Amino acid sequence: MKRRIISLLIALMLVMSALTCLADEESVATPESLYQAGEDAVDAMDYATALDYFQQAADQGSADAIRSIGNLYADGNGVEKDIEKAQEYWLRAVDLGNTKALLNLGNIYARGEGVEQDSEKARELYQKAIDLGDTNGYVSLGSMYYYGFGVEQDYAKAMEYWQLAADQDNTRALNNIAYLYGHGEGVELDFGKAMEYYQKAVELDDAEAMGVIGNMYLFGDGVNQDYDKALEWYEKAAEKGDALAQANLGWMYQSGTGVEQDYGKALEYYQLAADQGYVSAQSCLGYMYETGEGVEQDYTKALEYYQPAADQGDADAQSSLAFMYETGMGVEQDLKKALELYELAADQGDARAQSGLGYMYETGTGVEQDYAKALEYYHLSVDQGDAQGQNNIGDMYENGHGVEQDFEKAMEYYQLAADQEFAPAFIGLGDLYRDGKGVEQSLEKAKEYYQKALELGEEAAEERIKGLE
Repeated sequence: MKRRIISLLIALMLVMSALTCLADEESVATPESLYQAGEDAVDAMDYATALDYFQQAADQGSADAIRSIGNLYADGNGVEKDIEKAQEYWLRAVDLGNTKALLNLGNIYARGEGVEQDSEKARELYQKAIDLGDTNGYVSLGSMYYYGFGVEQDYAKAMEYWQLAADQDNTRALNNIAYLYGHGEGVELDFGKAMEYYQKAVELDDAEAMGVIGNMYLFGDGVNQDYDKALEWYEKAAEKGDALAQANLGWMYQSGTGVEQDYGKALEYYQLAADQGYVSAQSCLGYMYETGEGVEQDYTKALEYYQPAADQGDADAQSSLAFMYETGMGVEQDLKKALELYELAADQGDARAQSGLGYMYETGTGVEQDYAKALEYYHLSVDQGDAQGQNNIGDMYENGHGVEQDFEKAMEYYQLAADQEFAPAFIGLGDLYRDGKGVEQSLEKAKEYYQKALELGEEAAEERIKGLE
């Protein structure tokens, strides 16, 4: 009996030992798992953590991780931007047979990023990738001609190379060709053909194509507008992690377009996209927290979402951040930062930023007062139909700031802004009628305009209405 118990104990110890060894083996991080952890960190824009994981994977010989370290240096993410270092890592990855690194090298030569532009060198590198079986080499060659990188722009040539990749089931190429047909670039506009190529990509389980088909149904591009179908396609793409589809679902639920308005769902979908670094989703979350739309107003959170979007060049986020720094809303007032951010956004054609710069120059806020510059920026915004710019030009003509005083012109610009339900413009119109400037004095009309401004939330209208009594 005693011997049997001892035998059972020995057997149990052997089993436990085997299980411990198995657990130890499973707990050892593989190059693949470390690389994936790095990619996940990049998606979360935690570049320091990404670099750490990539380095661990690279130490174990992962060519993908070595290439990804090169990408961090090329983009200046988590490290100082250094194209030479990026090339070093990409060349190491190429030596290990990584074709994506060949494409990275080809791209910098095609665009002349940190190196002298050399289209022949780029073509040679892309061809090497093709020879090693990577059809993305054809996609990159097509992109050279599409954008005109070092070659004459040629949509037909782009299509030719993309078709070679599409024939081998490359979903990027299928989506690119679909885009050409959907926008009539180099080919006759043909939504049917665009849908055909997107559907081929969908058959290959491509989430991007699913999201674009959702767009087609949302906007009625080449199909009957159908919000239910748009929702269906977006949901399919979102389940596969497509950030564009997640952001668009967020917008549908935020605006109540085709669905019952649901801020909770909007927040959920925007967050999924924002976690992948999708700028429009980050900007939308910033807006919701800034304005308190569907959430408790929280300027700190607004800043938290606007900042990464602004860092990625999103003009809307830059403009919103600029306003926060200009007014000291949720942050310490910093007019220098406000000016810098407005300029970045204005250079991208953002009307709100152009109007913001106009105001700073008109009032001398953080800059030397300069009516000519103010008018220049206001006109840029007005050319895009910006109500703030229209109203402010009206104010400049009413008061003769940097222009000859002209009440008729003031009336014209105030009216343009009022037509867009811009509350301060009704104050301007009311003032003109109250004082009989450029029009026959009418306190009744003035009151009507002030009342309208009050209905739109302009508190200054209340005092003016009392002043008429």
